[in-house]
Amino acid sequence: MDLVNDATLLQVSSILKHLNSVDNYCREDAEKRLDQLRKESPDTFLANLVAICSHGDTIAVRSFAAVLFRRLAFKSNPYGEGNAEEEDADSKSPWFVCQEQTKELCKTQLLQCLTSQEDYQLQHKLADAVAELYRQITIHDLEWPELAMAIVHLCNSDRPILKETGFRILSSVPNIVKGEPINTVKQAFVANLNNSQPKEVQLAALDAAVSLLLKSESKPIDSAAELLPQMLSTLQTFYQAGDEDALSDALQSFIDLAGSHAKLFKNELPNLLSFCVMILNNLDIDEKPRKSSLELLLTITQEAPGLARKTPNLTSELVPICLKMMTEVEDDESWHTSDEVEPEDYEELYIVGEQAIDRLSRSIGGKQMVPVAFQYIPQLIQSDKWNERHAGLMAISSIGEGCVKHMEKELNAIIQLILPKLQDPHPRVRYAACNTIGQMSSDFGHIMQKEFHNVILTNLVPLLDDNANPRVQAHCAAATINFCEYLDRDIMTPYLEPLLGKLVPLLNSPKLFVQEQIVTTIATVADTVQDGFAQFYPSIMPLLINILQTHNSNEHRMLRGRILECATLIALAVGKSVFEADFIPFVQLLQHIQQSLTDETDPQHTYLLQAWARVCKVMGDEFAPYLDFVMPPLIKTAQLKPNFAVLEIDESPESQYPAEDGWEFVTIDGRQVGINTSTIDDKCTAVDMLLCYARQLEGGFAKYANEVLSIMIPLIRFYFHDGVRYSAASSIQYLLSCYPRAQHEDEFLSSFHSAATVMLQTIVSETDIQYVAHLYSCLGNCLEIVGTSCFAPDQMTEFIEGCNQHLLATLENIQEAIAAQEEMDAEDEEAMEEEELDYDNLMSEMARCIHSCFQTHGITFLKPFDALIPQIQVLLNHPKTYCRHAAVCIIDDVIEFCNPASWDYMNNLIQPILPMVLDAKPDVRQAASYGIGVAAQHGGENQLAIFNQTIPMLLQALQDPTANDEENVNATDNVISALTKIMKNLSTKIDTSSLVQPWFQALPIREDDEEAGPTLAHLLDLVEQQHPSIVGSPDSLVHLGTVIVSFLTSELLQNDVQVAQRAHTILQLLLQNFNDDVKTRLFNNVGDNGKALLSSL
Repeated sequence: MDLVNDATLLQVSSILKHLNSVDNYCREDAEKRLDQLRKESPDTFLANLVAICSHGDTIAVRSFAAVLFRRLAFKSNPYGEGNAEEEDADSKSPWFVCQEQTKELCKTQLLQCLTSQEDYQLQHKLADAVAELYRQITIHDLEWPELAMAIVHLCNSDRPILKETGFRILSSVPNIVKGEPINTVKQAFVANLNNSQPKEVQLAALDAAVSLLLKSESKPIDSAAELLPQMLSTLQTFYQAGDEDALSDALQSFIDLAGSHAKLFKNELPNLLSFCVMILNNLDIDEKPRKSSLELLLTITQEAPGLARKTPNLTSELVPICLKMMTEVEDDESWHTSDEVEPEDYEELYIVGEQAIDRLSRSIGGKQMVPVAFQYIPQLIQSDKWNERHAGLMAISSIGEGCVKHMEKELNAIIQLILPKLQDPHPRVRYAACNTIGQMSSDFGHIMQKEFHNVILTNLVPLLDDNANPRVQAHCAAATINFCEYLDRDIMTPYLEPLLGKLVPLLNSPKLFVQEQIVTTIATVADTVQDGFAQFYPSIMPLLINILQTHNSNEHRMLRGRILECATLIALAVGKSVFEADFIPFVQLLQHIQQSLTDETDPQHTYLLQAWARVCKVMGDEFAPYLDFVMPPLIKTAQLKPNFAVLEIDESPESQYPAEDGWEFVTIDGRQVGINTSTIDDKCTAVDMLLCYARQLEGGFAKYANEVLSIMIPLIRFYFHDGVRYSAASSIQYLLSCYPRAQHEDEFLSSFHSAATVMLQTIVSETDIQYVAHLYSCLGNCLEIVGTSCFAPDQMTEFIEGCNQHLLATLENIQEAIAAQEEMDAEDEEAMEEEELDYDNLMSEMARCIHSCFQTHGITFLKPFDALIPQIQVLLNHPKTYCRHAAVCIIDDVIEFCNPASWDYMNNLIQPILPMVLDAKPDVRQAASYGIGVAAQHGGENQLAIFNQTIPMLLQALQDPTANDEENVNATDNVISALTKIMKNLSTKIDTSSLVQPWFQALPIREDDEEAGPTLAHLLDLVEQQHPSIVGSPDSLVHLGTVIVSFLTSELLQNDVQVAQRAHTILQLLLQNFNDDVKTRLFNNVGDNGKALLSSL
């Protein structure tokens, strides 16, 4: 059958014509006809679209045909919108169901089209269609070798339109050329990046070169990087030509490149800096290339901060430019009079400057940033121009986070610069001063609040009286929130009454945004002082409830939501004893509000979910009867599926998917992929609340445990939102704890295995080590809840596979970081230390989860565990403390839970930890000493040689002059405990008589509550045996009494009540037999609590 003929061309051309009709009926009929043709006759549909691309009546029709081919040929759902959890159905699209002959026909005709057109816009549409076709072909592991050769031909053509076409396709699908063709294309780059070519060709070549570099997988990037100087030369070409649009486009290409490969610019950065600074200082050109020049430098600085710090003059050039931008703020009348606080326009130059100096400071660090910035900031703050004072204050606010260590030294002087501006005559400056105080309160945490609380609060709080400037009032209240979040309740208490005296009246402010801010501030104050807020509860809570009952219009929905937050945070602060009188009426009010909510976009939904959970925290089990009312909407929200949309690269999302509705878009493989984050935020809140109920109510949540588990388990792999997956993983342990296991053992175990399977699969596939560490923590807790032999054999194997994979990857990453240290400066090393905290946490949580496996599976876990031994041996000898510590902890578990089989690991695991009781790091010493102790407990009589080898080292550790320093106390406690266990368990096998005296002199245990009880019990045994080293001299008796008093007055024996009672009795008997000299010395040797104890006996 002939797919393309006069009749089919006429039919499809007619459809295309009517698709653009202004007549709705005509257009809708064309859409139906096209959809029917696409579904019922895909071969005819595709072949005729391609034919029209070549032979359509007009350029517009040909272009439209190319666009439709690109958008519809590869989609079974042409509307590009759906649910993120639905299956990909593109395999049912026209291209993948049509015949092979049709595909070959389309490919051949499209390549012919590329070389036969003269219109640039049509050529762009054809190039995009060809690129999308190639992308789809390769996604399905097929090939189109003819296109690679065609690209080479196009890029080397004499015709500019063909050159641009070739580079445009190459930019979209850079993986199309590899091997020999790439060398030919590189020659084309060299020829077409120079100023002899039209700007369209230069820009297309630049985009393609950037795409090639971005797709490069080699380390270092392959020789395509040699093109960078020629690529950068296009910037000068466009600038000299006065082509600002082309200059902006070229800068954007370099921004994209710098985001992934900033270090490529190493040799070119000084010249690039000079060029960009020239653009930034040229006020005669448009803002767009100026902003793009700044963005390029900032991107390089963020991605390669070490390189930026080593580039001469970068900081000194950029800081004054940023500060100058920050002065470009206008005193808009609407700022003062508006009834709503409009979101800031991030395109405004002063906002661009603020964000730039913030990013610069976080990348460069305080060592370079602070001296340069404070050359200008004091002058700005003292200026007679309000906009310059505003800029100086906002600069301090912006750079604080990145310069904390260096600004801390001058904190007093900086605060003295700011405080007078809280009384500045211009409200915008007072606003900026509030903003700076608020931001610094977060950046400098407890330091600023502890040392400067009086001077700050006495200057800040009076601005709440600035009724003529509600924006200043609201921002003062917002700054108070930040200040309170890091404020100790004892410091806050004296300010409480005067502060609330100013806040509460503002609940009646004529400006709604002020009311909303005041409510949130009151909530934060209550959260800070906790039960200290009880005295204000009777006067404030009725006001809040009255607002909930009377302010029912739509404009008050956010205010009501914040009231719900405030009232329930107050309830949490004052506690059940104060709140319970209002519990029933308040819950009835919440029920009424929930029943009245009909608009799904109402912000009260989220606030209400959180309010219910807080009431649950306050009332505990008394809340359980209300679960049947609370749970249905909560479960519905937790089950929300994220909405997503897929748009073509040239489509604007703003009309259908506006950002204000929660839509966010990113470009992936030539398409815009959008997701509605507002839906996900609501889902996250619901998941958090379910976690709260399971944790808080325990057995009271049992009836919902199975249903909620079925929701949470799949969400462990919810990659759209970290908050959702973290909370989902955390919830499993609590849901298993409250599960009605006794009545439903099989269902309980099935739920555990389902959760464990998802966790294990995620551990194996996940690359985010913070989340992997979280999963190890959650999984370990689940294992201990479920108990003995809960893993299936294949799950143990998969668990070890995940551990092995992450150990190998982590060891490789650590080694790369160590190798790179030679080129690091102080700021780089600080960043690496922060990264190492993640490795430390991963190792720690993995080791703890392995502990749970040994604890619950014992010897059966040894066989799969053997696969980890090579990595553990590497960890044992690793220079990083956390690696050695994790390895020793794991070996401790082998000894503790797998006796007698653990002794099979004597040579490769146990023997290496013996000398580690003298390791340079206390964490490692503590773990090694603990291992020696459990070895003595578990079969040590069969391996006496290790104790003869270790005892001298343990004694050496005790004799270290720093043994009782704060950082060493835990390690020393475990050395003492190890000697205790050796003496207690092996005294009939080896001579331990020489250990008693040094052991006794090292007592007491100071911090380790697990070791305190057994150690004290052994001491009491020796007392009852009248051991001469313990009771043989007055000095020994004084020390003995001091040790027992120390144990009894500490909190270490809370779980060893019988030992404590025994110690109390023995101490009483000892005192009866001590002479007056010993009693006096003992009394003088103990602290106040000890003296009180002795006096009571």
